[in-house]
Amino acid sequence: MSKLISNSNFFIFVLLGAIFGSYLRLQISYLSESFFSSKYLASLAPNYLATFLLALLFTLNLKNAGLDTNQSLLMAISLGFLGSLSTFSSFVMDLLSSFFDKQWKDCFLLFFLSLVGGISLAYFGYKLGNV
Repeated sequence: MSKLISNSNFFIFVLLGAIFGSYLRLQISYLSESFFSSKYLASLAPNYLATFLLALLFTLNLKNAGLDTNQSLLMAISLGFLGSLSTFSSFVMDLLSSFFDKQWKDCFLLFFLSLVGGISLAYFGYKLGNV
């Protein structure tokens, strides 16, 4: 019975994290649309933020592996909050939409900037976590 309660707490933590992450994604996307000339590129900002924070979070967690960390909270942040902040499905949908709309420049920029920016920000999050 205690495992069932523990599992339900885990799902509640992840669900709450997902609610806040998707709300923040929506707000960041609205703000980003005013900075980017393309609606497809507006999805970069929340993805960049989530990638950086996820790398930082896991680096800090690995660095402090000997400490007793709350795994439910870690999962709520990583799976729930950051998972819904940075949705792969939004990236793929924007990429396919720009492709089918024949927005070649936007399609290439979204693909290239997502890969290069994502890897770069994950690296900076990792480096910051090791300071």
